[in-house]
Amino acid sequence: MMVSTISGMCSGKWLPLVLVLWSCWAIGSRGVEDPGNQSVEDLDRLGADLDEKTAQIELELVELEKQYAEMAQNETKIETDLEGATKLKDQEKDERVGMEEQLKKAKREVQDKKDTISKLSARISEIQRQEKSLHAKMMSLLDTTKTAVRNISDPSFALVLENNANEWGELPRSMFARTQRVMGSGVLSLPIHTKLHDKLSPTMNVILTAFMLYGGILGFLFVTYRVYAQLQGHLTIARMLFVADLLIGAFWLFCTLLRIVSKRDPLYSFNERYENAFFIFQAMALVFYICYVLIRVLILAARLTIAALLELLSVIIIGNHYYIFVWLPLMVGMPLTSTSWTYFAYSVGYLLMGSTRLYAAPTLYEYVANSRLGYMLKLRKLEKQRLVAERD
Repeated sequence: MMVSTISGMCSGKWLPLVLVLWSCWAIGSRGVEDPGNQSVEDLDRLGADLDEKTAQIELELVELEKQYAEMAQNETKIETDLEGATKLKDQEKDERVGMEEQLKKAKREVQDKKDTISKLSARISEIQRQEKSLHAKMMSLLDTTKTAVRNISDPSFALVLENNANEWGELPRSMFARTQRVMGSGVLSLPIHTKLHDKLSPTMNVILTAFMLYGGILGFLFVTYRVYAQLQGHLTIARMLFVADLLIGAFWLFCTLLRIVSKRDPLYSFNERYENAFFIFQAMALVFYICYVLIRVLILAARLTIAALLELLSVIIIGNHYYIFVWLPLMVGMPLTSTSWTYFAYSVGYLLMGSTRLYAAPTLYEYVANSRLGYMLKLRKLEKQRLVAERD
């Protein structure tokens, strides 16, 4: 208990007083004797010693008070420094928090600017796309304007026909629309057609169109004449009709077999999948058939016989039936009503007409003689005869 009390008194501001009292008690316990047993000199000397020691203790007390004051001042300074350090730490913490907030704010601003730049880039791209679209529309309008001005000042034959198509029947309108749809993108849009339309007058355009329509028939007849003249009469009209009947009959027999096997009309499938090619095929077939009928007419005019008349009537009837039940539905887009028996009847009819001219079929000897091989053999034979004649 006493130790704890002394330790409590030693800590704090009572430390110097405790030290002085402790020193006095120690001196008194060592050197103070009973004053009744001492003399006056001893008492004076003892009082002087006590005064000296008291003065020394006072000096020590003053020194201790100074040390205590310095310690208190140091403690105050330390507390002040500690408070300043604490405040500085808090200030640094506040500054760090503020800087973090500013950094977050700067990051948000950067992200906002990036988003703004992205939106502006998208807007610029959209504006550029709209500009290109407007430019394309403007060029299209300019082309349309030029075309309209040209059609007004110098209308083409096709445009005249298109304006007058409303006055025609259903079939001519359908055929004209199909011709424009199928052939317009191929022929009418060619650069040579545009140049000719720009250079030629409307009258010349009509003449050129008529020439293109009927040039195929005239060209076929001219080629037939040239081949006939080149073969020097070996290719007779009877043989030409025999070959034509054989080819037409074989074609319709092939169509019959295809319809039976595939259970679909081959001409309808051809028209659905390859419309342009089918249109060209029909145009070529039309030219060929017209020439075929003209040859029949020439035969009837040359020989007015019942057989020639029946053949011509058969060809006209078959052609008319094909026109009504096959060609017209395909061209106009109507459903087909023909069957396999129809195609088989066409095949049988043409093969029967061809069988009447089996006498005109070329023999193997004539085929070899009229071919290139036969021509070479003739040249070699003539060369041998010439060499033999020179030797003799």
